[in-house]
Amino acid sequence: MGAAIGTLAADFACFAVMYHLTRRHVTSFNFGTIMLKPAAALLSASIVLYAVRSLPFYFSIPIFGLAFVVSIWLFRVVSPNQRQFMKEMWQSKLQKFNSNRNTV
Repeated sequence: MGAAIGTLAADFACFAVMYHLTRRHVTSFNFGTIMLKPAAALLSASIVLYAVRSLPFYFSIPIFGLAFVVSIWLFRVVSPNQRQFMKEMWQSKLQKFNSNRNTV
């Protein structure tokens, strides 16, 4: 039990130091405000996970994943520019996969 508490304390201290250094020296925006929407999406998906906790593991985890993706969409966590980038990335991966499959 002591090792678990020590690990949590060390992780918290490491996060606090890295957060402070990143906020002070790397970024010029507030990290807390950026993380509000993803945190709200995670909270709503966690509520769904809590509601389906009595289901078997192989049902509850995919339901949680689906709820998280829907929450991200509802809270508009991903910006239009990020969506365009992800779409282009997937299209280029699919084209590369199809071209490799056709040459084999």
